[in-house]
Amino acid sequence: MKHKDNLGFEDTVEDGEVQWMTAGSGIIHEEQLPASERMLGVQLWLNLPAKDKMTKPAYRSIKRDQIPEVELEGGRLRILAGSYDGQQGVQGNYQPIDYYDITVEPGKTVTIPQRRADRRCCFLCWGCTVAGEDLEEKTAALLSDGDQVTIEGKEKRAKVLFLSGSPLKEEIAWEGRW
Repeated sequence: MKHKDNLGFEDTVEDGEVQWMTAGSGIIHEEQLPASERMLGVQLWLNLPAKDKMTKPAYRSIKRDQIPEVELEGGRLRILAGSYDGQQGVQGNYQPIDYYDITVEPGKTVTIPQRRADRRCCFLCWGCTVAGEDLEEKTAALLSDGDQVTIEGKEKRAKVLFLSGSPLKEEIAWEGRW
């Protein structure tokens, strides 16, 4: 995918890479997708704290070799943002989060520890059970409180995007209106 914006940032985002854009006071961007038989991309939008809404816009490219990987018994975890097991990935300037790309081998189970104060959600790309629930692939799920989440691989390799962070507990201003 090719990214280009009105602030002069240009980048090519390849398989397994991440772009981190802070809209702040405003950024106009375009994304050009290549012709492809199959492609899966995920856009995650985080609300900025009210005091930071008009911050200067920014763009950051996170290449594959900048994403720490942790081998798990039964799988692998890529730290797209935040930290895991003492390893640090990229962190945003405004709303700290943990964001993981988790792969679980067929028939295996991984358990991810979490802080109880955080809210947690996941996006199931394919092939797994999360917290004991069978969910359809390409489904997002808000997870209940707890200090860990268990992900079980089914007959194929499973892929889950997992996100946790502290809720802002602020009103959301739609389309920039207060």
